[in-house]
Amino acid sequence: MIDKKRAFDLLNLFLSAIGSTYAAIVPAYLTTQHWSQTQIGLVLTIATVSGLLTQIPAALLADRIRDNWRLAMTAALAISGLVPLVLAIYPRALPVMVAAGIGSM
Repeated sequence: MIDKKRAFDLLNLFLSAIGSTYAAIVPAYLTTQHWSQTQIGLVLTIATVSGLLTQIPAALLADRIRDNWRLAMTAALAISGLVPLVLAIYPRALPVMVAAGIGSM
């Protein structure tokens, strides 16, 4: 059985790997959807800025819900699946930007 601290470490590693993959794949996919470089840059900027702005509040929230680590892991994995789902179903400007912002949190 994995202890809580190790589980959060593994979750963090997994989510950072997903984030790195998104940063490489999302621009290529959006290019195939005929997005301009400006639009793709805006999506990546929104994702980066929202990730930076939510790091401290997310860490405080993780400290508070330490006893509910399974819930936190489930929510993080569900949110990380949001970006590719939105890209596949509805690759329009506003939904992609919102999903990228939420997915980088």
